[in-house]
Amino acid sequence: ATTEIYTLSLHDALPIWLDLKKAVRNMTVNEEVIKDMLKFTRGSSKKQYTFVALKPDSVNRMAIDVVIKTLNKHGYKIAYHAPVQYTKENVKEHYKEIYDAYCEDPNGKFKFYPELEKYLTRGPIYGLVVEGPNAVKSIKSLCGDTKEPAVGTMRYELFKKYGRPYNKNENGIHASGEISEARREISNFLYAVADSNAKLLTSDTNIRDVARYVKVNGNFETEEDVETM
Repeated sequence: ATTEIYTLSLHDALPIWLDLKKAVRNMTVNEEVIKDMLKFTRGSSKKQYTFVALKPDSVNRMAIDVVIKTLNKHGYKIAYHAPVQYTKENVKEHYKEIYDAYCEDPNGKFKFYPELEKYLTRGPIYGLVVEGPNAVKSIKSLCGDTKEPAVGTMRYELFKKYGRPYNKNENGIHASGEISEARREISNFLYAVADSNAKLLTSDTNIRDVARYVKVNGNFETEEDVETM
């Protein structure tokens, strides 16, 4: 079967969002997990988290199932997952190094940034915060190479196994490459959920919980502040 590729506007994609909402409805958000994710973004958690995102061309139930099953198969825990519409500012924060380099030299190595920004904002992404030993390095490897994804990687599953033509520039899935990236990307994702998703999916308790904790408690500056949450 060929996977449908969603490239709809947010308004036209509302039925998809409602379907995705069902994917997280039964997930319990634990206050301690939210606290620990926030601690990780500030470098004070004993656990390791990473950020995985299905990009707009891969936001559908089949793709979500492939990613979740693959992560569970390898023993990783999904701490939180939800659909969210990224803004241009979210993309700039997510790809901070690429954006900064592009600003310094718009005609240089990263001249493709404007197209990347359009790609990541043309529809909702589906973000997952994943926890486990060595999560960043291992899940990056599980994600697969952007040029030629190997058999068994998530990119292979999302594209070649289901008959989708592979495009290295619109490669379907993202995973943090370094711990510092994971910290920034998870924080960016949670703030995006609070700013965007909570307004659209107001009946989703899980999203309201994340919005509440991030908005009220997301600006802690010290370990002592986090511990009093």
